[in-house]
Amino acid sequence: MYLYGASVQGIQGFIFETNKLKEIVGASDLIEQFCSLGFLGRFSKEFRLEIKEVDVLRNAGGNIRIAFTNKEDLEKMVKSFPQYVMSKAYGITLSQALVEFGEHDYLKKKDELEYKLTKVRNQASIPLDGRFSLMKQTPRTGKPSFEKKVYKEKGKDDKVEFFDKGNWQKDYNTEEGRVSILLEKLKLADIYKKFPLEMNDIAKDNANNKIAIIHADGNRMGLMLQEMNRALKDASTEKIQKVFKDFSSQITKSTNDAVKEAFEKNFRKYDKENKFIPFRPIVIGGDDVTVICRADDALGFTQDYLEAFENNTKKNFKEHGLSGYAEKLTACAGIAFCNKKFPFHYAVDLAEALCSFAKETSKREASCLVFHNIQSSYFTDYKSYVKNELITREGISLQFAPYFTEGNRKPTVKSLIEAHKNFSDPDVPLGKYREWLFELNKSHEYGELFLERVDALMRSKLSKTKYKDLNKGLYEMDEGLRLNSLIANNKTPMADILQLKSVLGGKK
Repeated sequence: MYLYGASVQGIQGFIFETNKLKEIVGASDLIEQFCSLGFLGRFSKEFRLEIKEVDVLRNAGGNIRIAFTNKEDLEKMVKSFPQYVMSKAYGITLSQALVEFGEHDYLKKKDELEYKLTKVRNQASIPLDGRFSLMKQTPRTGKPSFEKKVYKEKGKDDKVEFFDKGNWQKDYNTEEGRVSILLEKLKLADIYKKFPLEMNDIAKDNANNKIAIIHADGNRMGLMLQEMNRALKDASTEKIQKVFKDFSSQITKSTNDAVKEAFEKNFRKYDKENKFIPFRPIVIGGDDVTVICRADDALGFTQDYLEAFENNTKKNFKEHGLSGYAEKLTACAGIAFCNKKFPFHYAVDLAEALCSFAKETSKREASCLVFHNIQSSYFTDYKSYVKNELITREGISLQFAPYFTEGNRKPTVKSLIEAHKNFSDPDVPLGKYREWLFELNKSHEYGELFLERVDALMRSKLSKTKYKDLNKGLYEMDEGLRLNSLIANNKTPMADILQLKSVLGGKK
């Protein structure tokens, strides 16, 4: 018996090669197609081999694992599948590997397959869209031009846009009438026309033309897999394959259902108002999620997704006999707020870095998120930014994150949203708190003296009720916070609150 594995390389670079939402959505759908049973069925029919659904052990997130008993079918798969996939999406590379296993060494061979795939990924490959100097280049990508579109405007010269083969495939994949596979997966195909293909339709209702890129990832998946390996070391190959396949399918189901639940709570309202829905799922595979959405809805969506994912894994693991390996999974998320014209590959890198930062600071023990508002034209390394910009000279952190879901730790996402709402009152002098951060960076003593004057101003300007509500909101974030004492555990939430204010608009 044989175990075959294939993994798509360069998914992020392929999807976010350009800033055109239509091509991003098209690229995302192409990746999603390669892992579908329908795509495998079309391939097997064209190349005359048999792939049984029961033998497909994993097909999500650009990864495929299939068990073969027929060596001839396996040889056809190895010979033809990479070229078949790469010809459907110029710009990606498919790595593949295989191992032979017996009745009692499946777990060992499964790990060997993953090791082989890791080695293959590091090998150089020849792209199908390589170019020679005589070829006309596509201005946006520098790759060989394959096709062009001519846009006619009355009274103006025709506008010509050139496409390379990969971007042409992405563009064609979103032609009118073609329903996104991800929307079908989320059971939203009936309203697919309300999901935008232009970034302006996502950003237009935000006061500062901001959008959000959200990346979420499950915690401690590796530990659960290790526990499964330990518990199944003496089990039959059939039992091992069934458990791992159930695990993969229940993670996928938990993720899909969580995205759908969060969508219903935060974006269904736009459908009811007969508006464009400012939301686009880009990657939903395994426990990984990447979406682009309206900045104003990002915190609410992410909080609801994290809570739903945690609840769904607990429920599904119990129903399918997996709770013995782990009761449930938590997840962390990063939210990168940026202008609609900011290079998306940088924003996605930042969202992933924020997600990793949330995992590190929470020790992967609870569901939480970290966010950042990109305000410069160039931003790449988040850890360097934290070190250089978010730590005062005396070591006080201007970052209060991570923010946790309800029932975990403080501060919660809910308390952050409430604090932002309270500080958005037009009577609150936000400019003074920006000045306070500047003074705090000089020294803690300067900051304390300045905050005393700001607090006196707040008491004179605000009613007792408003002043009390502001203090209550800060207390919900941390018991040590008050308007006259904005530092707790050597960090302050004011920079985060001001960041949200600049994202969501309103009084500066």
